[in-house]
Amino acid sequence: YLLAMYDFPHEKRVKLDLKDRKILYELSLNPRSPHSVISKKVGLPRETISYRLKVLKQEKVYLGSFAMINPKIFNYRKYDVLFKLRGVSPGTKGTIIDYLKKSQNIMIVTECGGKWDLIITLLSENLDEFYTYIEEIKKKIKNHIGDMSISPVLTEKFTHFGFFKGESHDFSIIEKGTLLNGIPYLEREEFLKLKLDELDISILRELENDASVSFSKIADKVGVTHNTITNRFKTLIEANAIHSMFPQISNALLGLEWHMVFF
Repeated sequence: YLLAMYDFPHEKRVKLDLKDRKILYELSLNPRSPHSVISKKVGLPRETISYRLKVLKQEKVYLGSFAMINPKIFNYRKYDVLFKLRGVSPGTKGTIIDYLKKSQNIMIVTECGGKWDLIITLLSENLDEFYTYIEEIKKKIKNHIGDMSISPVLTEKFTHFGFFKGESHDFSIIEKGTLLNGIPYLEREEFLKLKLDELDISILRELENDASVSFSKIADKVGVTHNTITNRFKTLIEANAIHSMFPQISNALLGLEWHMVFF
């Protein structure tokens, strides 16, 4: 999918009050949090939480949520590849982005400003395979590459949206005690070896598209019981198959921008 690290001017601006910001912050901690739990944290009735979220969705501020699947569970490693383009028109740049988005091994295509024009997140099983993919990309767009940088992704941490509560000075980092639907998030490099079957993959696919989807809905779709989905989810969490869960927030509507800083 495509991420834009800068937001174009947007005619509409949505102002959030403190309660809305707190709701979005709680969803950044756990997109699967029941409205009854968010209600206690924010100090509003459950029905009000449901209504406010409905409005945030209608205004396209809250776009849903997704689960980030740990590629290591499939024996993949992740690499960020940064490109500085040269001599490209907007149309040519769009063609390059379309080409990259069609690659099965490219997880994310990021269009950005600043020193780099494009950043791709690429998955591969080993270095030989990785460089094969890179050579294919270079061959396809070699006339438009001004500079390129490769960075293997070793670890990732998600900083929750503390700025929605006015806490931009102290972002909350995922730690050992963070819960995903009552289950401890296990942040470790060595995860349990898990042989995924078709049911596991179906569950991961559903969560990847919608992290807040109910277990009942998944159960009905794949034709198993609610308890089966619950137990499989616990196993997937314990095996660290699910790296993180994120809410999707429209930055442009809130007058916010994303910036990536490389050190």
